Amino acid sequence: MTARVMVLVVLAAARGVWWLVEQPRTSLMELHPTFQRMLALLQNVRRISVCLGDFGGPTKKPTILYSRVLPCMFGVLFHFFCFGEFG
Repeated sequence: MTARVMVLVVLAAARGVWWLVEQPRTSLMELHPTFQRMLALLQNVRRISVCLGDFGGPTKKPTILYSRVLPCMFGVLFHFFCFGEFG
């Protein structure tokens, strides 16, 4: 499954589409060889750690978000992760 997702991520990036992959903090996906190849192939892949409970979820649920963040998106994502809304 990881290999399929990474192929879709690379295809999306090649077409200029913004992508985001969400995983539980305990996920071992980072260690998968295809994930490692994707990191080597793409630039500016960021790893952001959040807890969904901070956004009104019933449990803490620590989560990691991976995305190829473009410089123009930093302000929007910062606002979302700090205030829980796009502004």
